[in-house]
Amino acid sequence: MESTTAPRSATDTPLRLLVPVAEAKRLLGDISTATFYRLTGSGRLRSVRVGGRRFVRRGDLDRFVADLDE
Repeated sequence: MESTTAPRSATDTPLRLLVPVAEAKRLLGDISTATFYRLTGSGRLRSVRVGGRRFVRRGDLDRFVADLDE
């Protein structure tokens, strides 16, 4: 029987397609708000607006981290 629940992360919370700014900052190592908006303003990290709130797509977070230089 197939599961109907969403995939879960290591912290056992459902993975969301859109991540709020506060959570995205935390997932990126607790970066500052200024750093977050510098990254989005430069186009290195994409964000979207839904209603009055800003989010980062989970896939964009994954791509950003994968593209970081070591």
